[in-house]
Amino acid sequence: PSTVDSLVNLNTASQAQLESFPGIGEVRAQAIISGRPYSNIEEIYTRKIVPKSVYEKIKSSITAL
Repeated sequence: PSTVDSLVNLNTASQAQLESFPGIGEVRAQAIISGRPYSNIEEIYTRKIVPKSVYEKIKSSITAL
């Protein structure tokens, strides 16, 4: 449970939280917010919101629970 607390939830994260990730700027953060809700983290890649290279960098730090 403690590891989940440290993950950033794609469904509730602020724009500033999202922008703190490498490869996520203002435009991608807004795209993530606009695409909510997510049922799993892979959706930000499969729905082409972020490229696979960015997804690979941030996937261990995000959740969609």
